[in-house]
Amino acid sequence: MIANIEFSPPGKDYTGEFVLIKNTAATSVDLTHWTIHDRGAKHRFVFPPFLLGANDLVRLWTRRGINDRANLYWDSMGAIWNNTGDTAILLDASGNQVSSYSYGPPPSAPVVPVPIMPAAPEPPATPATEIDNLEDAVAAGQVQPFSLAELGLSEEEIAALGMGEPAAPEAPVGRPEQRYSRS
Repeated sequence: MIANIEFSPPGKDYTGEFVLIKNTAATSVDLTHWTIHDRGAKHRFVFPPFLLGANDLVRLWTRRGINDRANLYWDSMGAIWNNTGDTAILLDASGNQVSSYSYGPPPSAPVVPVPIMPAAPEPPATPATEIDNLEDAVAAGQVQPFSLAELGLSEEEIAALGMGEPAAPEAPVGRPEQRYSRS
């Protein structure tokens, strides 16, 4: 059965296009001389000697390549499957239709507008709690400590802010680093 058609892959269509064929039977199927074609039979592929195992898959690529157990190649230099819609038809060696796969919009499907729901109003923001004591707020996990240098400010910028973070070349061992909270 034709399981899928990758008709509009990223990049050039013919390099990524393929038809995925799956044997859903419990036994192998000999695909030798089977054919697959598009709607209107503009493009036709005749399977070489090929045995598709039970519950196995094979990709029939549009492009050129070397056939193996999982990949067959149409050897086309251009895209086969129309991006706007097409049908693939798989015929057995006697010419009986075994499977078909169509994609794209139905020929006369009416376009139904999809209603757009207005976005629900956002609840008002909860005001931030006022902090009376920075050390208590840090200890309670209400704010995270940080230094102005951690924010990427230079020593000159920190001094210009007058925030009390001294610019010392080396802090003595054991001296706690002064930290501030974001507000």
